[in-house]
Amino acid sequence: DAFLELRDRYPDMVASLREENSYNMVEMLVNKEIDLGIVMISNLEEMSFQQAFEKYNLQFYKLFEDEFHFVVGKKNPLYGREVATMEEMLQYPFLTRRKMMNDFNESMLLRYNKDLQFIQIDDSESFFNYLVNSQAVSVMPKCTLWKNSHALGDELRVIQLKDFKWTAKLGWIFPKDEQYSIELEEFVELLEEKYMSLNIPW
Repeated sequence: DAFLELRDRYPDMVASLREENSYNMVEMLVNKEIDLGIVMISNLEEMSFQQAFEKYNLQFYKLFEDEFHFVVGKKNPLYGREVATMEEMLQYPFLTRRKMMNDFNESMLLRYNKDLQFIQIDDSESFFNYLVNSQAVSVMPKCTLWKNSHALGDELRVIQLKDFKWTAKLGWIFPKDEQYSIELEEFVELLEEKYMSLNIPW
């Protein structure tokens, strides 16, 4: 929405959106392939990102904090549960999307099940269809669950982890010593305005 509104303000602006995982976003910003990166940083990898930001002289501007939750469909035996352990969740194939999974997250999950099967589906509709109609498990931030109609019905069940806390900060990164263009400055202002107008209940 923020991007569309910016395009309305500057119809002659040449701009595009690219979706990548957060580590790739840092590299692209350093290599001047993009002008601004929007990233999600989990508590498990915050130190790693902080080191990268210091190394490349980048600044992270937090927009909001969120929390990841495990999600299963009706065909998963844990569907009726409200709470489970990480070991119990990772008995089943882990469904992921390219933008979310990286080597750090993958190695962390493999500590709980060294034979864990990963299934990657990048298309949103196919992702949810697979999750609903299989025994796979996945994780989603609360903001996705709050906005997604699948999660609000009874096709999917959110399960709290008994022994694990997986939180995240979402915001944008930009070089410390550079100035925003007028368009970028208005874009980040729009991001903040759009977020505040959502009235997310946490």
